[in-house]
Amino acid sequence: MLLNNFKKFTTMEYGLYEDSTFQDAIGFWSRALESNMTGYQGILTKSITLAGDFVGLALLFILLSTVSIQIVIIAIISMIAYTLIEIKLSEFQRSKLEEDQKITRPLNTLKDICADFKYGKDVRVFEMQDAFKSLFNKLIKERDDFLYSLFKYRLKFQLPSAIALSITFLAGLYFLGLGYMNNDIDGPKFLMMIMALTLAINISTKFSQDLAFVFGEFIYLEDFYDWIDADVNPSGGMNCPEEIDCTIKFEDVWFRYPGSEEWVLQNVNFTIPNKSSLALVGVNGAGKTTIIKLLTGLYQAEKGRITIGGIDISRINPTELSKIFGVVFQEINPVAMTIAENISASSGEIDEDKIRNVLNQVGLLEKIESYPLGIHTPLLRTLEEDGIILSGGENQKLMIARALYKDTSKILILDEPTAALDALAEEEIYKSFNELLQGRTAIFISHRLASTRFCNKIALLNGGKMEEEGTHEELLKRGELYCKMYETQASYYREGENHEKW
Repeated sequence: MLLNNFKKFTTMEYGLYEDSTFQDAIGFWSRALESNMTGYQGILTKSITLAGDFVGLALLFILLSTVSIQIVIIAIISMIAYTLIEIKLSEFQRSKLEEDQKITRPLNTLKDICADFKYGKDVRVFEMQDAFKSLFNKLIKERDDFLYSLFKYRLKFQLPSAIALSITFLAGLYFLGLGYMNNDIDGPKFLMMIMALTLAINISTKFSQDLAFVFGEFIYLEDFYDWIDADVNPSGGMNCPEEIDCTIKFEDVWFRYPGSEEWVLQNVNFTIPNKSSLALVGVNGAGKTTIIKLLTGLYQAEKGRITIGGIDISRINPTELSKIFGVVFQEINPVAMTIAENISASSGEIDEDKIRNVLNQVGLLEKIESYPLGIHTPLLRTLEEDGIILSGGENQKLMIARALYKDTSKILILDEPTAALDALAEEEIYKSFNELLQGRTAIFISHRLASTRFCNKIALLNGGKMEEEGTHEELLKRGELYCKMYETQASYYREGENHEKW
C-alpha cells in the first residue's frame, strides 16, 4: 500500500500539488496509512481481537443461558444498540473530516516550517517566533473548539449507552437473583454468574467499539482505494521517436490556473528551430516559468497547442516526454542523497567518469573532489551527520550538472540558472554555453538581459503576451520595451563603474 501511494504521488498531475482542495482531500484517505493502529493494519489487528472476543462472548452467553436465556437476549440487544451508536458516531466523525482538515493541515504545515532548517535563519533574524506562537495559539484553539464540539456530540449518545449498559447489568442481576431465590443456583454459582455477567458486559462493550472502529476504518480504506484508482496520472500517448526533430512551436497558447479567471498566458506564439537557442526575458510574473511548465507537460494549455518536431505534446506519453528534457528550475532543491545520486537522478547506473566530467564543465569538480568521499559525499544533514551544505551558487551548478548528465535530453531548459552565481562564475558558464549545449535545442530564462546575447533569438514576455522577438541587436534597434529594460540595467553597471573610479 505504501509503495502504491508513493507511486501515485510521484506520477500524478503536477498541478495537484498546488491545489489546496486536493491537499485537504489527502486527509480523507491518509488515515489508511497513518500508523499500525489505523487503516488496513488497524483493521487486521482489531479483527484478530474481535475473533477472540466473539469466542469469549459466545462461551459466556452459553454459561449465562444455563441460568436464564433472558439475560443473553437482553445482553445481545444491548450490544447491537451500542454497536449502532458507535457506528453512528464514527460516521459523524467522518463527515467532519473536511472541517478537521482545514484546521489540521495549516497546523501541521506550521509545525513543518518551524522544524525545517531552511526557515531557521529567517525565523531568528526577523524574530518571527512571536508571530508563529500567536498563529499556533489561534490554530490550537480552533482545533480544541472543534474537538470539543465532537465531544459534546459524542456525549449525547454515550449517556443513553451508559444507561442501556446499566439496565443490562441490573436486568441480569434480577434474573440471576430469581434463579437464586428459586434455588436454581446456589451461592457460589450465583457469584460466579455475576462475574460472568460483568465480564460479558465489558467484553461486549469492547466488541461493539472495535466493530464500529473496523467499520469506520473500512470507510477510510475505501477512500484510499478511490484515490489509488483515481485517474490523476497522465498516461497513454505515443513514444517519442529516437531521432525527433526538436523544433518547438507554441501556437495560440492560452493558460490560466484552475479556478482562476485571470489568464497567465494569452495567445502566445513562437518557434525555436531544432538545435538553436531562445532566451525568454520579461519582468517577474510575465509567464516565463509557466511556459516551461507547459512545455514539459507539468501543466496543460487551455487553448492552442504546443508541438515538438510537429508532434502535439498532448499526444506524447508523459514519461517519454520527460526523457527529452534536461531542466534546471528556478527553485533549487537538492535531495538528501550523495552528490553522485543527485546528479544521476533516475538515469540508471551511475557513470562516475561522466559525473566528474559534468562537474568539471560547471566548475564544481575541484570543490567536490576536495571532500574525502568525493562525488559520494552526502548532501544536507537531515539524514547523514557528515553531510555537506553547498552554497546557493554551488547548488545551482549542481543542478546544471544534473541537466547535462541526462543522456536522453535533447532539449535543455535553464530557468535563471546563474541567479545565485557570482559574476566570474556566471561568465565562465556563458563562455562554455555552446559547449554545454552539445547540439541541443535550448531555452534560457534570465532577468539579466546582458546574459542573453549568446542565444540565437530573444523573446520578451509582458503581461502573459509575447511582445517582442528577435536577436539582441534587432531588439535594441527597435528601441521598445526590451531596449528600455536593457538600458536601465546597463545604467546600473555604468554607475557602478563610475563609483569605482572615484
